[in-house]
Order: sequence, then C-alpha cells, then structure tokens
Amino acid sequence: MLVYSAFQRHEEKKRDESMKVCARCDKELPKSLKFCSKCGGADFLTIPEFLEVEATRRQDYRDALSAKQTRNDLILAIHSLSAATYCSSCRTYYEKAGVYKDGVPDFCPECGRNIAGEHMSPESIFRLLQPNYATLLTSFEAFKSLKKESPEPLVSLKLGWSRLSEAGRQYWRWNTFSRHSNLPSTPRWVTRLSIALLVGALAVGVLVGSISIYRSEKELDKELAKPTTAVSTEPERTRRLAPEGIVYNLVRISGRIKGGLIGIAPGTELKVISKNSDGSLHVAAGNLGEADIPASAVTNDLDVADAARNAQ
Repeated sequence: MLVYSAFQRHEEKKRDESMKVCARCDKELPKSLKFCSKCGGADFLTIPEFLEVEATRRQDYRDALSAKQTRNDLILAIHSLSAATYCSSCRTYYEKAGVYKDGVPDFCPECGRNIAGEHMSPESIFRLLQPNYATLLTSFEAFKSLKKESPEPLVSLKLGWSRLSEAGRQYWRWNTFSRHSNLPSTPRWVTRLSIALLVGALAVGVLVGSISIYRSEKELDKELAKPTTAVSTEPERTRRLAPEGIVYNLVRISGRIKGGLIGIAPGTELKVISKNSDGSLHVAAGNLGEADIPASAVTNDLDVADAARNAQ
C-alpha cells in the first residue's frame, strides 16, 4: 500500500506538471493547448492554483448556506414566539413545543392567570431576539420584514450534505466536489469491493432483522394461542373436614336393613366399615343400615355435605 501510494503521488505530480485547467469552464486540458476545447477561453490555471480556487468556492458555498440557515432559524423563532401565549404577570411565554407540543396552555402554570389569546408584542419579540441575531435584526423594520417571510426549504439538508462531502474528501480521500485532487485517488477495484461489501452487509442485516421479526411474531402468536386461566380474586375457603372414618354421601343410596332396603338421603353421615376390592366403600348409616357406595360419591368436606343436604 505504501508503494502504491508513492506511485500514485508520483503520477499525480506528473499530471500536475503536464495539465492545466480552464479558468472559465474548469475543464482539464493538456498544457500544450492554447485555447480551451470546450469554451474557447484563453485563461488557464495550474492544478495547484485550481485546487485553491475550488477550496475557496466550497468554503464560500458553505458560508452562504450557514447564513441562510441562521436566517431560517430566526424566521422560525419569530413565528414561534408570535404564536406563543404570554403571561404579563409572570413575564413568561409558552411556545407550542416540548411539553406544550399539542397546544399552548390557556392558563399560566405559574400563577393560574387566564392567558388565552394573550401574545407577546412585536416590540418585545424584537428585543428578545435582537442580541442573538444582531446582524439580521438591525432595526425593527427588518424584524417586521422577516416576520412576513417563510424559511427557505432544504437549506439544512444542503448544508449537512456539504459538510459530509467535505469530511469525506478530507478523511476518506474521495473526490466529492471535483475531479481534481492533490491526494492519491482510491483504486477502482477497491471502491467496487467496498461498495459490494457494504451492500452485502446491509442485505445480511435486513435478512437477520426479518428473521428475528418473523420469529418474534411466531412466538407472540404462540403466547396468544395459549389458553388463559382466570385467576379468582376471592379468598381461598378454609375447609372443614369430618373426623377420620366419617364421610357423607353426595347422592341418594339404598341401605340394607332387616326386611328390605331403605333410602339414604344425600348429606347423611356415614361410617366407613371397610374398603371393597373394586374400590367402593362399605359404609354404615347408623339405624338406616349398611350399603356399598363408590368412593367418588362421598366426601369428608362438611361444607360440601351441607350443600348436598340443602339441595334436597
């Protein structure tokens, strides 16, 4: 790279010695020509002289844009302050910006005074802005003239692009403003490779971002598809349980007594005598006899037993 840079500087020096630039149309021409082949001009500049002229042009262009930007800022400030509400008691104005971006207040936040429809006088706005914009606000007549104008569009964009281009010319050695440069130019294959790598990196970034968004949407869909369980806000009931070996039937059953069968109503206290091989319980209902009942048809919860008894 050092050898290549030295070679480039040598080539640039040879070109500077053999070429000149038309002072009228900026066309680069061989030194042997007496007149410009583009405009017919006879005034020429050497390459170093033209670089200095071009740098001066760029600086003048940026200075002009900066002056236009300052003028736009002043016009916007005048319009904003003219639309702001003003509290004469607190000597405070409220613009439609920041916390009041949706609208200026009708009442002063400091003293509570009704300030709807009250605005700063043009003289007060002039005195407020004149110290910071003394070169533009030379008189009150100049202020009234600027108040009627609108900011010039695209000035900020042009100024930003001009500064970015100058930075690129100085630090990246890219010939942005002119085809003339006293710095070694970047080889074409390096420029193309850099652009290809940049485009590839952008494509990979877009692809990775798209995949991440797709996965996030899928996970969100899965979360939304899961059934949600309603959480009860009622306090958990304290269970009252019967003593060991005592259960209550939830359904009507038939008890065996001497001479036949008798119905046993739900919620009747039953004493567990034994457990049958099929999982059912052999219970006794006091004087109502004995019976076999499935385990799922009894409970030891006193509240549940009361509910089954009251349901009759």
